Amino acid sequence: MKHNTDTHINRGNVLSTEEKFPSVATEHLSVAMTRGKGSSAITTGDGSLSVAYEDESHAIAMGANALAAAMGRNSIAECLGPDGTVAAGLNGIILMAYLDKKSKRTRLRVGYAGEDGIVVGQPYKLDEDGNFVAVSV
Repeated sequence: MKHNTDTHINRGNVLSTEEKFPSVATEHLSVAMTRGKGSSAITTGDGSLSVAYEDESHAIAMGANALAAAMGRNSIAECLGPDGTVAAGLNGIILMAYLDKKSKRTRLRVGYAGEDGIVVGQPYKLDEDGNFVAVSV
């Protein structure tokens, strides 16, 4: 498949099917989805949703109630906004930012699908102490 260096950027509802091809959706109720190997889906704004379906892809969601799901093997799902949700595929990584109330500093929590109770494809949020908690969406 030809590698395209362009980027799909829109104010919502973006779908890319190209390998290594980023989709970016911004503003409220944004949606960015991508299906190419090694591609990236990035959203910002309240109610964002970012989904990457193929292997070695990245899903990054920012903003309140954001959801990042990277369902391919060795993919990374990152949620950098408050109250977000993440899910990852086989051998994937979930990463979330949170405010540590005790130290009053922002921290990152990292989980590895298939390790330490992190289930492949299961959505997770963080509790008040920064621990992953399985949720249904």
